[in-house]
Amino acid sequence: MTKAALPPITLVLGGARAGKSRFAEELIESTRCPALYLATAEPRDEEMRARIAAHRARRGTNWTTVEEPLDMAPPRRSKLVTKLVASLVVLVVCAGATAWFTWKTNTALSTSPLSNTALSDAAGSTEVIGQATQAVEQVFSYTYTDLPKTERAMNSWLTGRAVEQYQALYGQLKTQAAQQKLTLQTTVRTIGVVSLQGDRAELLAFLDQRAVREGTATPSTGGGQLKIVAVRAGGTWKVSDFGTL
Repeated sequence: MTKAALPPITLVLGGARAGKSRFAEELIESTRCPALYLATAEPRDEEMRARIAAHRARRGTNWTTVEEPLDMAPPRRSKLVTKLVASLVVLVVCAGATAWFTWKTNTALSTSPLSNTALSDAAGSTEVIGQATQAVEQVFSYTYTDLPKTERAMNSWLTGRAVEQYQALYGQLKTQAAQQKLTLQTTVRTIGVVSLQGDRAELLAFLDQRAVREGTATPSTGGGQLKIVAVRAGGTWKVSDFGTL
């Protein structure tokens, strides 16, 4: 079986009990590499003790677990660093992204130039939000049985640098989706216009993602944040640039 490739660091974002840990574990397990689990939760009550026990039970022998809630004494830190260096994959699971997203959007709006009409042009903001949402959900969703549908969405909703960015990912996506028989559904949970100046807009989006592998009963869930630049051409807003935050 071919190992799945991951970036050196993968950041998994999502709300409380959204399935971040399970999704992260499946990502790591798909690499078939030695895995390190840095657990920071403390068993302060019965509910937390039960959740920790469930997490331990579903992890296999491929995992090395280090439990350290806060500070690490020097001997402990040295042991952890050694294990981190020896591990081939490092993965971080984070919560509280929704609060960060709200703060980030409000800060950007408060410091935008006077030509920014994101707050004063409600109709314009609604229009770009609606079309950007369609673009993200269609372009960043796929099923291994109909990958040309995703390519058609790319041609419809992307322009400029975004086309180059996505094409660089698309080749890897086709191979991975076919090999693992994956279906990914991306949903925009929250999206806001940071800047709207004429035919150019900048947006921040918080995404939920649900991945299903054929033959697996339980889907993997996760999420992320995306910065989007959109331009209007011929009455339609298209994504011209995007990046993760």
